[in-house]
Amino acid sequence: MLADPPPPGLAEVNVLPKYEMWIPDAALSELRPDVVTPHTPWAKPYAGRGLKIVVIAPRWTQRATVELQQRFAFDAVPVMTFFHHVWGDTDGPHYGWIEHGTASITTERALSAIKSAYRPDVIVIGWMKGSTIPEEVESAILDAVAGGTGLVLINPKPMSDRV
Repeated sequence: MLADPPPPGLAEVNVLPKYEMWIPDAALSELRPDVVTPHTPWAKPYAGRGLKIVVIAPRWTQRATVELQQRFAFDAVPVMTFFHHVWGDTDGPHYGWIEHGTASITTERALSAIKSAYRPDVIVIGWMKGSTIPEEVESAILDAVAGGTGLVLINPKPMSDRV
């Protein structure tokens, strides 16, 4: 006698719920200011033009970017790395990692933010091991700095041998 088919939404191989290999929600790679901590605004609104800042830091440390945005007027473009020593996840799908966190997409996001027509005023690198940053991104950072963009290193790990 054949067993009854599994209920809808359950895999046939086992009884675990089906899931997409990629979590398709791009919002998981965005900074969200929904949770506001009590604070005194420092420069909101800012008297001058708002700054454009590119923040390259591990995904789980980017809350500091949101905290600063709540206190100071600037546009932040987050480049969320996997860890301080891993640029991005593998480019193939596996257990639920979002497609927006792969190494190639992280590199693409970094390059587009740094090389945009509206050049960043400041690039912040926070809690990153320098050799983790791909050479092409490192070159784009150095080119931007040579062109007048500020560079801020926060809690740096060992720097790259290439610099």
